[in-house]
Amino acid sequence: MVSTANGISYLSETLRRLFRDRFFTPSGDVHQQAQQLKPYMVPHLQHLRGMSRPVEDWLLDSIIQPLQYRELLSIPEVIACLDNRFDVYGSSPRFLTDWRWYKDIVGENRGFNDRALESYYTSNLNLLDYRFEFPVHSQEFGKKLEELGSQSWNIMCRIEQGEESVWQELFLLLQELCAHVEKLAPETSVAIREAMTLLQSAHPDMELKHFPQWWGRGQQYLSLIRKND
Repeated sequence: MVSTANGISYLSETLRRLFRDRFFTPSGDVHQQAQQLKPYMVPHLQHLRGMSRPVEDWLLDSIIQPLQYRELLSIPEVIACLDNRFDVYGSSPRFLTDWRWYKDIVGENRGFNDRALESYYTSNLNLLDYRFEFPVHSQEFGKKLEELGSQSWNIMCRIEQGEESVWQELFLLLQELCAHVEKLAPETSVAIREAMTLLQSAHPDMELKHFPQWWGRGQQYLSLIRKND
């Protein structure tokens, strides 16, 4: 069993971390930082179904904890790492489909991992917004989305390492991402554009209608079975 998260599923948290970076100095006592951010994040967390942690704990774990020297671990990366020794068995959320007749799945090259990747890249838009279940899309669309999500995480890390010059790079990336998903996920695109407008402004108290309601499917779980030697 492996837990995973990627730039798509974590994008909503990434932009909330960048809100902290844009408007607050990430220094000093972490509990004081949490108290500063709490009034801004409570309206967001009220839209997150199943939220069970105290708000301050969530802020410390997801927003204040230093992550700029960390990398995410995506489902494709897990499969690539373990492909020679393990077959994908299941996942949560469930996205795997395999319509092959069981008698066709024989021999050493049964293709479970290839099928898992195909299912993943044709449904990974669903990681971007937990409010919706989107229909399947092309693998090309999914691979581009994966690339844009990974870039957003990398830019966030650079900003949190002190590279203030890359904010404009972030805004250009978000514009590209919105254009990429707008047709299939219009409400998500609106929320991302509002978050971008907030980050471009000088006003942390800007009235928000869409960004607080948007959350991704942050973490996934992948189960694999060792192949026969």
